[in-house]
Amino acid sequence: MAHAILYLLIFLIEGYIAFYYYDHILCRASSRPVSIPYILVYACLYAIFFANIVVLNDISFFALNYFLVLQVYACPLFTGLFFTLLLESMMLLTEFIPGILLGNTILKATDIALVPQTSRYIFIVCSKLLFFLVVLIVVRIFHHGRAQSSTNKSFWPLLSICTFTCCISVILIYVCCHNNLNRPSEYMLLFTSFVLIAISLFFAWLFDYNQTQQTLITNLKLESQRAEDAIQYSRLMEQQDEDQKILIHDIKNHLQAIHDLNISGQYREANQYIEQLTDTSALSRTYQPTNCQIFNLLIAKYSSICDTQSIRFTLDAKGTDLNFMRFQDVTAIFCNLMDNAIEAARGTDEAKIDLRLSDNAPHTHTVVTMVNSCQTPPVQTETNRYLSSKPDKIRHGFGTKSIENIIKHYGGNIEMYYSEEDKSFHTILLIQHDPLPTEIFYKKKKKGV
Repeated sequence: MAHAILYLLIFLIEGYIAFYYYDHILCRASSRPVSIPYILVYACLYAIFFANIVVLNDISFFALNYFLVLQVYACPLFTGLFFTLLLESMMLLTEFIPGILLGNTILKATDIALVPQTSRYIFIVCSKLLFFLVVLIVVRIFHHGRAQSSTNKSFWPLLSICTFTCCISVILIYVCCHNNLNRPSEYMLLFTSFVLIAISLFFAWLFDYNQTQQTLITNLKLESQRAEDAIQYSRLMEQQDEDQKILIHDIKNHLQAIHDLNISGQYREANQYIEQLTDTSALSRTYQPTNCQIFNLLIAKYSSICDTQSIRFTLDAKGTDLNFMRFQDVTAIFCNLMDNAIEAARGTDEAKIDLRLSDNAPHTHTVVTMVNSCQTPPVQTETNRYLSSKPDKIRHGFGTKSIENIIKHYGGNIEMYYSEEDKSFHTILLIQHDPLPTEIFYKKKKKGV
């Protein structure tokens, strides 16, 4: 009975390691829970194990795991075949090689079957720890995009924990083999070995859980920000609509006033009157330039900021497609661009910001060009990165670095330079719709585009 319970725990450990391996390398075919398929497969393997036929165990492990991959994950047949063979190879090697090494050193036996039963169980648990350790390294190499962030953050801590617990397990095997222990002491060592592997697997689960929660919180914050921007945009549109209605109501009076000024020969005052009318918010453009709602919301927000700070803002983005980008990337790029541009243009003689977006004919990339007033050349670092004039010196360059990272993700280019001729700063972004691994570069020019 104890033998069956111990091997049940071992198969549960194997099942979780297989789940960790496949789930970090392959993409699931659906959002349905995968616990039931795993339980059924490893319950079958557990039942087959008691036939005590080694070849049958190996064949069934491969066949059932391959069946599991095809049912749960969206991958080609040969990809599933490769990763299933790799999993079985790792499991066999982590049982065979340690068996030889420990058998000739600590266990003092060439056949693991000749080792005392408790030591044999501890050895099996130790081999599963080593199995998980190798799986971590393989996952690090083959992980897919969805798991990349969590894998990168958790790899070294998990590797350290598993290495430490493997070393402790080897010590437990040595103590069990070279000391005449009573039954309670042997059971205590066996229990400790299970606790060690439980700790390793628990930390693996904990890192994944924390990453999932962080992703969920980030998505909720983005949704909240989009909702807040949508409300603000709606209020801006309502206010603009009301201003336009008021202007239409008073247009006859305005036209009469302009007519009277012209009749009396006050042409300068008449021109000023017309300019003041055209600069009112009632005649401002309603921004719906692209098919990307978050971009439209951001532009409406920054257009209002430019109006309050007397910065002339022009936009040309008609027909541009930004839906290939993630919302957080659109927000990071254009918020940083606009924040830096407003900071540079504020207080200049002719404060202006000109933002242009265009797609090439085959729609393979988008070009973003921003030209903003800048009275003095911005400070340039040794790495050719420009610093803004914001008062927070510690965070200088963070916005530009954020843009760099995003453009690099999309396989694009970025170019920034200052033009002495017209006292303006130029930023040009090339964003690939189908990202290619190209290098980000900066280049300084003295003349305009």
